[in-house]
Amino acid sequence: MAKTNKSKCGQGQKKSFLYTALSTAIICSAQQAWANTADDHQAKLIGKPKALLDEETAQSAQVIADVLLYTPAQIEARLHNATQENPLILDSADASLVSRLDDKRPPVGLDIDAVAQLPTPDDIQGKNITKNAQESSDLTNRIPKYKKSSHRDLIEPVIQEEQIKKPNAIKRLYNKLFNDGVDAVVRLETEFYHADGATPISKSQGIDLDIEADGKIVKMSRSELTKEPIANIKAMLEDMAAESVSDFNSALPRLRQAVDTAARAVGYYEVDFQIVKVDAGKVGIIINDIGEPVRISNQALEVRGDGKHNTAYQKAVKEAKLTQDDVFHHGNYEAVKSAIVDASAEQGYFDGRWLNNSADVILPDNVADVSLVYDSGEQYSFDDVVFFTVDEKTGQLTTDPNKLPVKSELLKKLVTFEMGDAYNRVAVRDLSSNLLATGYFNAVNTETVLPDNKAGTQDIAFENDDGMADDTKQVVDLGDGVVAEVAPIEFSASQVIQDKLALVTQKAERLYNMPEDRLLITDSRKKSRSVLGRISDAVSSVAKMILPDESKDEFDAAKDIQIPTLVGRKTPQEVYADKKVPLYVFVMTDKPRDAQIGLGWGSDSGARLITKFEHHLINKSGYQANADIRLSKDKKGVGLSITKPMSHPINDKLRASLSYDDEVIGGAKGTFNLSSRTLQQSLSRNIINQSGWNKSFSLRYRLDRLKTGEPTKSWKDLPVHFLDGKPIQKALLAGFAISKTITDNPVNPMRGYRQSYSLEAGAKSLLTDTNMAIARMGLGGVYSFGDNAYGKNRAHQVIGSLNLGYLWADNFNAVPYKLRFFAGGDQSIRGYNYETLSPISNKGYLTGGQALAVVSGEYNYEVMNGLRVAAFADVGNAYNKDFSNETKIGAGLGIRYASPVGQVRVDVATGVKEDKHSVKLHFFIGTPF
Repeated sequence: MAKTNKSKCGQGQKKSFLYTALSTAIICSAQQAWANTADDHQAKLIGKPKALLDEETAQSAQVIADVLLYTPAQIEARLHNATQENPLILDSADASLVSRLDDKRPPVGLDIDAVAQLPTPDDIQGKNITKNAQESSDLTNRIPKYKKSSHRDLIEPVIQEEQIKKPNAIKRLYNKLFNDGVDAVVRLETEFYHADGATPISKSQGIDLDIEADGKIVKMSRSELTKEPIANIKAMLEDMAAESVSDFNSALPRLRQAVDTAARAVGYYEVDFQIVKVDAGKVGIIINDIGEPVRISNQALEVRGDGKHNTAYQKAVKEAKLTQDDVFHHGNYEAVKSAIVDASAEQGYFDGRWLNNSADVILPDNVADVSLVYDSGEQYSFDDVVFFTVDEKTGQLTTDPNKLPVKSELLKKLVTFEMGDAYNRVAVRDLSSNLLATGYFNAVNTETVLPDNKAGTQDIAFENDDGMADDTKQVVDLGDGVVAEVAPIEFSASQVIQDKLALVTQKAERLYNMPEDRLLITDSRKKSRSVLGRISDAVSSVAKMILPDESKDEFDAAKDIQIPTLVGRKTPQEVYADKKVPLYVFVMTDKPRDAQIGLGWGSDSGARLITKFEHHLINKSGYQANADIRLSKDKKGVGLSITKPMSHPINDKLRASLSYDDEVIGGAKGTFNLSSRTLQQSLSRNIINQSGWNKSFSLRYRLDRLKTGEPTKSWKDLPVHFLDGKPIQKALLAGFAISKTITDNPVNPMRGYRQSYSLEAGAKSLLTDTNMAIARMGLGGVYSFGDNAYGKNRAHQVIGSLNLGYLWADNFNAVPYKLRFFAGGDQSIRGYNYETLSPISNKGYLTGGQALAVVSGEYNYEVMNGLRVAAFADVGNAYNKDFSNETKIGAGLGIRYASPVGQVRVDVATGVKEDKHSVKLHFFIGTPF
């Protein structure tokens, strides 16, 4: 065994010697070639005139002269000495394989016999080689000739384009009606699956995602889709356009990055997943393992300074979802920061700054250290509130009380704070809202001068100001070991551009401080392409022809608006110095008149036309007036009213009204071709207290002149005592009403309720046919719940209402017919015509009810953003005093649309217990309860 090893070792040494000798020979050959080249070059240089040698050539020659060159004899001698000194070469039997510079032996591997048989040029000339043979030796003849082929012979590449599914018929109808006929962007659809077990799952396994694939993947349930990180991944992917992933292979890296980003945003940094293609516009996400989430290890959340005990800051800190051991949710982290910054702006801590706002995620420990330390600084207070307008004569801004549209006393009543009170942005918004709610002004702009606290940051010194730009660079990991350095783009702008940017910023701040219900100027020249939009444009055109607007339809900001300077305006530096924020309120009333035209239709009332004219400001005392005209098939009316502010321009008003109505009641079972002409006068005072209750004290006088088309012989059977065919009914009623409405949105509420109570009474001795009292109560509410793609707590909606009433009278038959209770219609029991339900006399006539009880219930579901389908039922009737007449039930289906002016409601209903189930169509715009 030892001998064998030694033999192997000797062979290895021989091979090592061979490689070393060959390498040395190659180096020596290269050195000899370099020496020959240097000698030739040096000879040429010496032969030329010295004046022709430039400096660079001389340096090159000097370098060559300094190189130590060996002759072949010297090289051979050095190789011989190296051989004698190396015992491996002496012991090697293959040392002869090493080539020498003057060795005449043929190289190793060269076949001398084969070389000798090769023809020489003389042999080729001596043999009979034809011309064709010579041409055949040309290599170019071996290149095949180009053959032209037709397009039919070419195979066209087949490009498989994925066809994204078009919206269904309901969505296309929705877009046609409400979206100017433009189809919404088709979003990516997703399906989520669990990997069952540790078996790796990939697309190459040919898994059919519609089944469980032999138990290898399991589709996630709805409850699992609502949990993180699946919910966030689903939301992010489904926000992508389906067209953007039509080329699945190209879109796959972007899809993976989206999944990683969504998972990390909710604290999951180690999600193991796969993405497979299910169908055109649909992908499947297979979750192998969501990994352990990053949890908060250390948390520092603190507010310092004067606002330490402020309730807004305390609420932001208390509601922060950043407690220890919680999953680190980036959204919660940013929400806390935003809540603290918003509290500073809302409460007037304009000098607040972050002492530390950082979140360090440590992997693979899966922990996060969160530090949010904020210094609120000093709280600012309110300074003067300055009202100003444009002087019509000079065109300049003025604060002269005599030039203001209304008396300054009325304006001051709208201010809910005093000078020196702590600043509160809610109070600023309330002032803007109150000014608009009065209706006095067609232009209101409330501007606060905020401090310029740049001077307060001058004492902050940075260790390396020159290197701050480098700190803004970020290194982004692109995956697969590829990283990129990203830095912000530096640019400069001219003074003109900077001025325009400053103007845009100023306008943005004004819009931010405006109330949420502020109406902005829109371009009415742009025609709508939707069906409802065209109807609206047509109605507006008719309105302009009947009641032309005094103002131009076109609005040119460059020509129509000039921004003069208000004298004595406080500067931001002055605000920062004295910590007092002034308010400058611009008000203008150049066109206080307004006209409106409305069109409607109902299955029970037919087409309706309503015109309204309003004068928002008659004089500086705040008087207002309006008139309206109502026209329909069975009812015509006109009304006038005037309003005067009392102790408050909004919360305390005195209103006087006068109206005349001509109505025909008929066409339904129990009616007796009754027509009435009603003259009504009323005086009321409405007071709204701070708790939101609206109290109303009223006095109204009603005079009804009735007429019937029934034969004279049947008059004694009618529920109204006719005298000479034209009876007159009258009532003078004093009333009190109280109501309150609480909603999250006054136009389209998701949650809220309303309640109202009223009582009216009249005496026979005071212009009333009989002693009577009428009591009413109304309750209603809406409650939304369940999350969907359009938001939280809005998928499902339940609406309910209850309306009760009772009438006391010494002689019920003497009570004016129109003051009795009736039911039916889109605001009562749907499926029946308007006010066609009440007790019926033994002769078959509607007598009117002494009591009213109607209960309504509805469930609707949001199928698209703002569009809902509903199912409802209404139960009740107008009853006699014994509640002995039949209870009616109406039920049906409907569609709800949240429009900017209120909920558009279209219902199809029928009476459940009726022999002939006639279908009624109801259309209504307003609040849902």
